[in-house]
Amino acid sequence: MTILRSYSTAAELPAAWNGIAAGNPFLQRDSLNILEDVNPCGQRYYLAGEGTEGSIAVTYRHKLNVLTFWRSQGIRIPVTVIGCPLSVGEPGYVFGDAASGMALRHHLATLAGITLVLNAEAGASWPGWNDGLTLPGCRLVLPADGGMSTWLASFRSSYRRRIRQAQSRWEGVAASRLLPSEFGLDYYALYRSVWQRSAFQLECQPVDFFQRFPARITGFKMQGHALGFIQTVRDGGTLYFLFGGMDYALRDRYDVYWNLLLAVIAEAFEEGCHTVELGQTAELAKQRLGGQLVARHLHARHANKAVNKGLRMAARCLSYRPPEGGVHVFRR
Repeated sequence: MTILRSYSTAAELPAAWNGIAAGNPFLQRDSLNILEDVNPCGQRYYLAGEGTEGSIAVTYRHKLNVLTFWRSQGIRIPVTVIGCPLSVGEPGYVFGDAASGMALRHHLATLAGITLVLNAEAGASWPGWNDGLTLPGCRLVLPADGGMSTWLASFRSSYRRRIRQAQSRWEGVAASRLLPSEFGLDYYALYRSVWQRSAFQLECQPVDFFQRFPARITGFKMQGHALGFIQTVRDGGTLYFLFGGMDYALRDRYDVYWNLLLAVIAEAFEEGCHTVELGQTAELAKQRLGGQLVARHLHARHANKAVNKGLRMAARCLSYRPPEGGVHVFRR
């Protein structure tokens, strides 16, 4: 029989947890500890099995707009989310061996109220749960040979011209890596501005998060005025674009968003990364820089059979609808 344990704080998690979570920096104990401090939202942690072959999951409480993916204001209802309490595209679970994975899924299905799995990977098995789509991730795979100039040369002329146009508007902008204490309210206001305009709002992180979370933050200023920033996390050969902020009043003049994305990609080349996880919003701009959409699923369930049947009928209607067609930016 598989042993299942639950914990109310990340400080209680055993040493085996980090081994199971290897490959997902947002599920590491240190990251979860910080998130508990700066964004407490009823987190709980589950571990099934023994050793590094076990399975883990993180849950938290959130009032979710049920029409989020329709870009509409709707009713906010309390749900238990299986995911990282961080609005990132990585799942909040890791399944190890078959027995522990099955035991953990069975337990999560018994949680009271509505339970929602966010950012589940395509092909992951959640039997008995109602399936839908959430925002896709956008992944950029960098070429194994050559640097950023070689990568830029591989674009079709119209897309390369668009990149050069953005770069020309960025001339004179000063970039600086920020110490945690240097992330002040001017940069935080830019993050809040982006969050408030987001059609798919989840957690809004407090300023303490940016000052404490183990990430790299680069700020961009023109003559002392903050235009934007990027926050990134490197894990092995992968660079994650976590959060950013920008001055919307100057967005078009300096092509701020495109240049923030280009700064993330430039950092990945500098760090020798082979993959850039660009996040789950503004997918068209990211596709025009070579990103490829990665499907992410949501799974919903209620322990009450009648309510669960209603969720089954609603899941397809309320899930994200991906755009039609693709973007082909590279020369063949």
